[in-house]
Amino acid sequence: MFKILDLYIAKKFIVTVVYMMVITTVISIIFDISEKMGDFLNKHIPMHVIVFDYYINFVPNIINLLSPIIIFLSALYFTSRLANNTEILSILSSGISYYRILRPYVMVAILLALIDVGMKNYIIPRSYAKQVSFETGYIDTKYNNTEHNIHRQLDKNSFFYAESVDYWSSKAYHFALERFNGGNLVYKLWGDEAIYNKKENSWHVMRYYSRTINGMHESLAFGDSTVVKIPITMEDFSHKLKSMPSMTTPELNAFIDNEKERGEENVSFYLVEKYKRFSMPLDIIVLVLIAVSLATRKVRGGLGMHLLLGILIALSQVMFVRFSTTFATNSDFPPQMAVFLPTLVYGLIAFLLIRTTPK
Repeated sequence: MFKILDLYIAKKFIVTVVYMMVITTVISIIFDISEKMGDFLNKHIPMHVIVFDYYINFVPNIINLLSPIIIFLSALYFTSRLANNTEILSILSSGISYYRILRPYVMVAILLALIDVGMKNYIIPRSYAKQVSFETGYIDTKYNNTEHNIHRQLDKNSFFYAESVDYWSSKAYHFALERFNGGNLVYKLWGDEAIYNKKENSWHVMRYYSRTINGMHESLAFGDSTVVKIPITMEDFSHKLKSMPSMTTPELNAFIDNEKERGEENVSFYLVEKYKRFSMPLDIIVLVLIAVSLATRKVRGGLGMHLLLGILIALSQVMFVRFSTTFATNSDFPPQMAVFLPTLVYGLIAFLLIRTTPK
């Protein structure tokens, strides 16, 4: 009996979540196409590029953004229908406790939360990088080079210069490398552009020429390409905040450690992004419990009233998360506390609702 009930509720719940995600995705794609249709046509972008380079990566990102709210509304809608059809009342009348009904909801919520953890920490960053690469390459090309005349000191005697850097294509334009000895220039390398190779941790300087000075002797060299290894990577530039969502969690952890070693004081932005990848899956479990506790109450207005309450709660949760994370990045408030505080508050609300609903 119990296994049949668990399977029935779990199946209905999962089907509703998938149905809601499909509808949300289709609507989002329609709105996005209507917004970008002019760009697609004006840039003469091939259809297969739009579909496989952009929308294949757009779909996971939109689902990732809205997954807690979609799952919450799915649980609310599905459970409200059960309550309006008196199925919840029939289950309770058969001697099954209210808390026993919660078990399949919790199991499905945990499963969805685990999937969400994997998506947010490993899959979504790759999709985000490909989507932004498409946008910067075809549509928002003016954002390719957001920083100009970039100077970086590599060590006591070495300096890096680039007119501009494009993170998404891993290129530095009008590249230059200078080395000094006691204040005297001993080596300089110029290039039209330099391409960063992440696997080799090196820079391929294209159409280069170099100048080496040894006392009164000077030598020049030039060529189509040369390789240099210097202690600077694409993550070392000012638009690293934009690249942050494109990092997997291990890459983000390494990046944060590197920033701390370099003496970067404000790493709150990166810590907030890291902890959100774990707090949002927990929010799924909390919001499902709130949805079930609200929807099992049969109220005047039925499904419409449940959906109205659900939307208000969802909006308040989103606003709370946005406020707390913004507060953390602009103050000394600990990022861990800022990110997980909404989860704790709404977890307490879920606990109180579950305790009072059976009464």
